Amino acid sequence: MKQHITTEQWWELSSNADKRLRDWLDTRKYIQYGDKISEFLTIGRMIEFLDESKQQEEWKIEKTTYGERGGWWWSIAGKKQYQRFLCDALWESVKEILENE
Repeated sequence: MKQHITTEQWWELSSNADKRLRDWLDTRKYIQYGDKISEFLTIGRMIEFLDESKQQEEWKIEKTTYGERGGWWWSIAGKKQYQRFLCDALWESVKEILENE
């Protein structure tokens, strides 16, 4: 099971969203992340971020129908998306919040 986002996924963020996420990580006093910053955005930390997000008063994760390409439909905070891994579905939700704050 994929446990954290990839560096390439991190690079998808705009500079403003990148700064917001780094600031959020810094407030948690996580160890210095250096070149492997993407490894610090794990499933647990993304859930923590969503839980603390001002845009998400109440949310849940649902794993629904198995997709024909070997993935799942995930419903996170009411938005349905097709992803193979929970990690990627969470990342899409986190990314959307970061880009729209």
